[in-house]
Amino acid sequence: ERKKERKKERKKEREIHNMSVWAVHGTMAALAWAVAAPLAVVLAFFRYPSNNNDWFLFHKWLNVTCLVLTIIAATLAIGNVDANRQFTENHHWVGSIMTIVVSIQVTSGWWRPDASRRGAFWNNVHKITGILLLLMGIWQVQDGLNMMNKSLVAPYWVYIFLWISSVLVIKLFLTHQRLLNNC
Repeated sequence: ERKKERKKERKKEREIHNMSVWAVHGTMAALAWAVAAPLAVVLAFFRYPSNNNDWFLFHKWLNVTCLVLTIIAATLAIGNVDANRQFTENHHWVGSIMTIVVSIQVTSGWWRPDASRRGAFWNNVHKITGILLLLMGIWQVQDGLNMMNKSLVAPYWVYIFLWISSVLVIKLFLTHQRLLNNC
């Protein structure tokens, strides 16, 4: 009887640990794809402030942040999924593809050729890949929230809140920069 009780306790402890790992995985992924990536894309799109290359520094470091958070999230996921359940969900495949592609995207952006050598092709591929990654990230965060909803309350409004917050931060930043430039 005591053995059965200890076994139940260990199982419950593993479940709690797994839920904690998934919570951290989800937090890292949401910060990467609902905050850092959208901010990086919007800064590149507006190229603001345009009077210097500050936008590029922010864009570059937000993408590096997205990459690091994605690698952390992927590592946690791979380590927390039972071997017999790996790659059984679209979420697993999309996450793996995104991890590989965002690694290439950030690396190619970091060591991009200078403007005289890169031409339109490199710029177009980089922009299209960035937008596709962002769209995949939107789907991936929402799908992850849906997956977790089976055993943990992970409301969709948290994701919406992160997006709205991201847009507001961008708007405040741009407004602040314009006010500083007009003084």
